[in-house]
Amino acid sequence: MLGLLDQGTSLNVVSEQKLSYEILKKYPRFALSDSTLLSKRTLDLLLRYAKEGGELLLMGAHTTRLFADTLGLKVSYKEEKHPICFIGDEKVSLEVRDDFTLIEKGKLGEIAYLYPADVAGDVECTNPPPTILRGEVRYPGLASLDYGKGKILLVPLNVGHSYLNEKTYELENFFSGICLSFSERMITHNHHGELEVVYRKKDGKTYLHLINLLGPHRVPTVSSFDRIPSLMDVNVSIRMDEAPKHLYLEPGHEEIEFAYDNECGRLLIHLDEIPLYDIVELEF
Repeated sequence: MLGLLDQGTSLNVVSEQKLSYEILKKYPRFALSDSTLLSKRTLDLLLRYAKEGGELLLMGAHTTRLFADTLGLKVSYKEEKHPICFIGDEKVSLEVRDDFTLIEKGKLGEIAYLYPADVAGDVECTNPPPTILRGEVRYPGLASLDYGKGKILLVPLNVGHSYLNEKTYELENFFSGICLSFSERMITHNHHGELEVVYRKKDGKTYLHLINLLGPHRVPTVSSFDRIPSLMDVNVSIRMDEAPKHLYLEPGHEEIEFAYDNECGRLLIHLDEIPLYDIVELEF
């Protein structure tokens, strides 16, 4: 989830218990993180969502196994104490130490590759350290599949822990590849990893919640901090079929300027500063 947020993607969290097709169809895409067990009802709902035009992102070794038969994929995996693989392309790859599933057969568009590691020596030993090399055989590491009117993206490995523990350029680039594989995003902005934008409707009104994510939230040794720096010079773009009449910054109901690109169908908002949490009301 953090990897997608850092790419400027807005997210809402939905529990399996409350999941319904009425909820799913509100969103242009739905991401399912590594899941070891899903009910048949949930599997059917997600596949229906994709078939009717939604974009479904299936992330994780176990998630891939859950959907493999339905999607016509032949997969294999090993239960290893220290699974190691590489993701990337023929020139650049990144080592990931977590579970992965090999997709051996299926009608997929391959965007990035997964290479099981060749390991010589004991992974737990430091003297002498093991030799870990990228294997020669490659499998889909990020793949797309047309499904009905929609699309399914598959990431058959657990990459979340690696991203949380060490946010490297290579991992950011991998998540960027995931986001670029989607169709045009509804909301984009210029503060990736620093701003969360949430689109909401309530009582017939439309709101944008702008949340400042700056601060040492991810540092495990920091339990509290005194201040969060303001976000400066914020640009937000939202895909909309029509231009609103007015925009108001809440609380305070202060009217703010905006632009609307008729050719692209996008609303453009600029804010000089977001101290912590601002709400923009859109009046149509």
